[in-house]
Amino acid sequence: SGLVGRGGASFPVGTKWRSVAAGSGPAVVIANGAEGEPLSRKDQALMARRPHLVIDGALIAAETVGADRVFLYVGEAHHAALTAMTQALAERPPRDRARARVLPAPPTYTAGEESAAVHFVNERVATPTAIPPRPFESGVDGRPTLVQNVESLAHAALIARNTVSGTVLLTVGGAVARPGVYEIHSGGTVGEAVELAGGPRPGVRAVLLGGYFGGWIDAHEASG
Repeated sequence: SGLVGRGGASFPVGTKWRSVAAGSGPAVVIANGAEGEPLSRKDQALMARRPHLVIDGALIAAETVGADRVFLYVGEAHHAALTAMTQALAERPPRDRARARVLPAPPTYTAGEESAAVHFVNERVATPTAIPPRPFESGVDGRPTLVQNVESLAHAALIARNTVSGTVLLTVGGAVARPGVYEIHSGGTVGEAVELAGGPRPGVRAVLLGGYFGGWIDAHEASG
């Protein structure tokens, strides 16, 4: 399908899954919904509104890579998302509930980094660790571990249903008329996303892309 990760790195999802599936022994899946970037709201909005879609994707990933354990790693400060994911898991069949659990992630910027997520599952300390080995080689309890953003997993679930949306979720905030999370087609422009949010307020001179560690572009460039 050509699906790429929606956690920021745009790494090919298929390549990541194949790497974990090629490991020895049963694998582990971490559905990464920590979303520690203070300016981002897309993952928590997705989990709050479509929790079963995220769980479907996580379980499809588990079947694909040969995992018998799934951690739904949700930011503890994202109350609506945490409640929705917990309730959705409780509504699943016993087989799903037996291998999946919701794990609140601490509200820190680095908690969503993949080695930090593994470290938290193993030691309850959400700080990045020295690599190698990378999680796909040796992660939770030394097993091959897939750490995948929840939006990526939701798209995997749609693809399994032969529904390729070709969209991405974006958080648009700051000096716009309607700050919020918006769905835009892949390949869309920053200007289109801003227009969905009601357009910029007068006097906007620059747009920050990618959150606190992103980069600034001129407002005129963003509108193109």
